Amino acid sequence: MNSKAKLTIVAALCIFVALGTSLFRQNEWEDIARRSLSADNAAEGEETEHTVKKYTIDDIATTMPYYKPSHPQLLVWDGQSFSTYNLIHKLSKEDEFVSFRYNNLIPLAVHALSTEFPDRFQRGTPPFQIMWTVEDYIGGKCINEREHCPSDTFAPILVFGSVPRNKELLPTAKAFPNPYFANCLYHWQIKGVNTCKWTAVNEDVPFDDLKKQVFWRGSDFSNFLHDYKKEYQNKEGLRSLFRPSVMRELDKESIVKRIYENILNIPPRWIAIAFTLTARMNHPTSDNNWIDILFSNQGVMNKDLHKSFEDKGLQVTDNPMGPHEMSSKYAYQIDLGGGGGTTWDGTITKLLMKGILFHHETVFQDWFYDEMQPMVHYLPVTWNLSNLWSQYEWAEKNPIEVQAISARATKFAKYLLSEEYMSRLWKELYVDYLGQQIEAYDDQGMDWDTMVKHYASKGITLDKISTCDKKTCNTKVTEENMFVNWFPHVAKAAATS
Repeated sequence: MNSKAKLTIVAALCIFVALGTSLFRQNEWEDIARRSLSADNAAEGEETEHTVKKYTIDDIATTMPYYKPSHPQLLVWDGQSFSTYNLIHKLSKEDEFVSFRYNNLIPLAVHALSTEFPDRFQRGTPPFQIMWTVEDYIGGKCINEREHCPSDTFAPILVFGSVPRNKELLPTAKAFPNPYFANCLYHWQIKGVNTCKWTAVNEDVPFDDLKKQVFWRGSDFSNFLHDYKKEYQNKEGLRSLFRPSVMRELDKESIVKRIYENILNIPPRWIAIAFTLTARMNHPTSDNNWIDILFSNQGVMNKDLHKSFEDKGLQVTDNPMGPHEMSSKYAYQIDLGGGGGTTWDGTITKLLMKGILFHHETVFQDWFYDEMQPMVHYLPVTWNLSNLWSQYEWAEKNPIEVQAISARATKFAKYLLSEEYMSRLWKELYVDYLGQQIEAYDDQGMDWDTMVKHYASKGITLDKISTCDKKTCNTKVTEENMFVNWFPHVAKAAATS
């Protein structure tokens, strides 16, 4: 069967499932949807021991161009102090990249290196370099050109975002906590306070009093895994499908049908929107449909597209009032992945809630996902939501099991927010893993000035985005301003001693 035929069948089956007909069994739709994806699109991937191989400046220079546009950066010990740089390749269309995300990440890493390895980072010791990225997820040309990508020879890179679930794709990419959680680590390590005290509202409400709907509110990230065009087909699918000239010719039913007919070109959040629109069209007077998924209207992305839907009488946005408080009143949460395939703070927040988490399993994951287990901590949902209806049906028929899963999930989430977990994470990543990286790096006898010239000979320039003195790091937060944000990297007790 060719891919076009598969798309047609998938779209048709999806329509029938969403409309609640019985022409096809749900498991038939799931099987066909699964087969319609390429084999290497599977979310499964074996966990392997992550050891750091020897690497040099040449390995970094060779690796870096493959990761555009993931904005790789370089944390450098130059023999005297720490600094951070953007790596800019002569062939890249990207220029400077500055972000609030690394405000705490940089001093946190500097704190780890200088306190856990004090002898290595005394003035006069050899240079050292760590490559990292703070993008939503790590992308680049290796994803769609794997046969020409020597990823197993790449220099290590720390990813403060999402990484491939299949670790064979980018074996030297190591997931570190995203900026939301790293901020907790920063305050815990540097300022001596635990700011990871997220709590679930309405946690005393009995489960039977929760509304039995699959509920979600959030932003419209239509650039879902933007680099992964092989898996997710058409980068511009959504906007090209609903150009103003097209929308003028369509009625409500035709608009929703158009989503289903192009199901593999549509980001998952919009697929869920289509399910909600269908349920509401089928039962226009009911406020108790099986699904209630809309975008929060405080977002700035795709406002014109949202308006074109709503001008046709199709509600796709809702007021942004207290999203977590709203969510906690529902029995069935879902953490729909955004631009990087995950939702950075949404997963832990929803694990905490009284309802059960329908966990959106895409080809990407965050640093703690390997510790979660399907049917133990969550109900698994495929990336294209092909099993969302069947999981909803299972939850409706098994309330006792649902509450047991929810209880285990809440316990797990509270552990992730505990000082016990932060101590463990600190040792695993900031002590043991960084220790491996220190041992693996070979400076080849070069001083830092020689290394800068060596990068230039490879067509790579270094754009400084932070400098650190003995106690603080100052960071550049926009392309226009100077280094104005100062963040201490010395623990409070040590700073005053």
